[in-house]
Amino acid sequence: MPKKNDPRFAIDARWTALAPLLAWRHFRIVDRRWRGLTLEVELMAVCDRAARTWVGAAELLDKGRFASGWRDLPAVTPPA
Repeated sequence: MPKKNDPRFAIDARWTALAPLLAWRHFRIVDRRWRGLTLEVELMAVCDRAARTWVGAAELLDKGRFASGWRDLPAVTPPA
């Protein structure tokens, strides 16, 4: 469980999805909410302000799904 003032989950913190999420990879945190003891953050795609989704902080900490900060990743090729 993250602490209340954990900078990784602050407003405007940057995250990279390792696989496209809502067709985008780079996100900023634009809102936070607590559901009991669980922190959820709203991610907004950097290139599309309308692309937003809520994810749990534990999901962001999954190194197989997200990386803190903006990372350069290999391009995703669409299936043939």
